[in-house]
Amino acid sequence: MDDILRSTLKEEPYISSFGGTYIDIFNGTIIVNTVDFSKVDELRALPQINPFINPLHFKPANNSLIQLKNNFDEIYSLSRIKFAKNLYILTDMEYNNIVLYFFDSHDNNTEFLNAVKPFNPIIFYLNGEDFTNYNNSKREIRKKLLGGDGLYNRASNYICSAGFWAMNRYEPEPLHGVHICKSGYTTHFTCGFVKGLNGIFIRKEYISTDLIVTDLYSEPGDSGGSVMSFVSPQDLNSMVLNGIHVAGGAGLSVALSIEIIFEVLKESDMRKLVDLVLYLGNS
Repeated sequence: MDDILRSTLKEEPYISSFGGTYIDIFNGTIIVNTVDFSKVDELRALPQINPFINPLHFKPANNSLIQLKNNFDEIYSLSRIKFAKNLYILTDMEYNNIVLYFFDSHDNNTEFLNAVKPFNPIIFYLNGEDFTNYNNSKREIRKKLLGGDGLYNRASNYICSAGFWAMNRYEPEPLHGVHICKSGYTTHFTCGFVKGLNGIFIRKEYISTDLIVTDLYSEPGDSGGSVMSFVSPQDLNSMVLNGIHVAGGAGLSVALSIEIIFEVLKESDMRKLVDLVLYLGNS
């Protein structure tokens, strides 16, 4: 349902009347950020929306989707021009705003912060030292390499995690607010919620875009691990692969989506991958 709704809201006149959606999994509702309530009845009456109106909850909001997109693009551009350091940039639908998470309070980002003031982003300063100490004892060595197992590069002395072994392709798209998990070598299996789907991660000279931003816990060595979600609370034996964990810190983690991964594979002339399915051992 949320996929249909999100596609509809990207069209005129709704893109300037509504400010996106997110899932409230605890109440079983879809929150629709609403800038212009005069468009609510018109949206409800659409044939593709009307059969699913019961879980919809319309919440007052200040920023429309088109305004959020413009603000996001401007802030990202300024982050490059002003050489912003060590932060996440994302559109958070729950806040109905662009959110900046700085994970090193000692960095001097004054010029960048002054430049983005006209766009009124929400700003958080995170402390990476506030992490809870997890029991990160390593699992025993096995001959089979499964998702979440560790890979060690002797040349660079770097540890990362193995992802899913995949044969076929399926591209589910996560939604704002949904539950999501990852399996990694260092912190094993941890879960959280999707905060944004267009995230940007800036770490020194490294910049990565189009990321799934979550609040699940991760540490160095988890990179490469599978990011996934359960099919439903009633079916904990089936999972949907959403992407690969690529970075984390200061209470947030980011993943590269399956869609982006396959786009890169196509551009690199690697063999065409058609479908993606979970590796099930000898089955």
